[in-house]
Amino acid sequence: MIRARISHLKEKLERITRQRSTQRKGRSKHTRAALVGYTNAGKSTLLNLLSGSDVFVENRLFATLDPTTRVVPLSPSIQMLMTDTVGFIRKLPHHLVASFKSTLEEITEADILLHLVDVSGTTLDEQISVVNDTLAELGVDEKPTLMVFNKVDRLADRTILQTLAAQYPRSVFISATRGINILGLKEEVLKLLEREFIEESFRVSHKNQKLISQLHSVGEVLERTYEDNVVVLKMRIMRKERERLDGLLAAKPSPATSP
Repeated sequence: MIRARISHLKEKLERITRQRSTQRKGRSKHTRAALVGYTNAGKSTLLNLLSGSDVFVENRLFATLDPTTRVVPLSPSIQMLMTDTVGFIRKLPHHLVASFKSTLEEITEADILLHLVDVSGTTLDEQISVVNDTLAELGVDEKPTLMVFNKVDRLADRTILQTLAAQYPRSVFISATRGINILGLKEEVLKLLEREFIEESFRVSHKNQKLISQLHSVGEVLERTYEDNVVVLKMRIMRKERERLDGLLAAKPSPATSP
């Protein structure tokens, strides 16, 4: 029965991987966040609350295999794509590691990570360590990350929150089921985006469609306007991508192409 279950999971993961690869191509221009965390940390519940959707929620191992992506409004003028991913566990079976890595490619494609933690759990530090180790395995441990300590409503003694706040300066404390401090969470995500992203406008000849396409691949186009033979693109880009963007513009010298 266990072998049959594993086989079924592997087949489902392979099918999901093919589907997600196709879907990601259509979302590359949007700012994206991935919810990561130990299994049952409350990721699906939080995504439901933030997006007003009905992602499947169950207190069961691997309840979320197919990463679900929803639009999440952060402010009246800013929204982002947020993806719920499979919950991590300690000592994931080796024969499933490759399959899960394929599914977790959503994390590698994300601009920022929200690391969700069950603050009421008795193995808090171990679960954080498992998630961090997995992120390092995926090569994404350097991504901008916000620690989101969930389930504060279950704490009898809240003195641990002061300790965690000092240990993790970039953190926020919430309850997804009770809707506690969700506004504070959105504010922290916006602060993270402000630190990691910049907004700039670029003027490109409307004939230079190749460069326009390349600019779309670097960041999110917020606004597009036209002036004579020039396309003006207002973009949100990651600070670390600024050098790459300069390289693209320098490689296409044109009197009508300049930042």
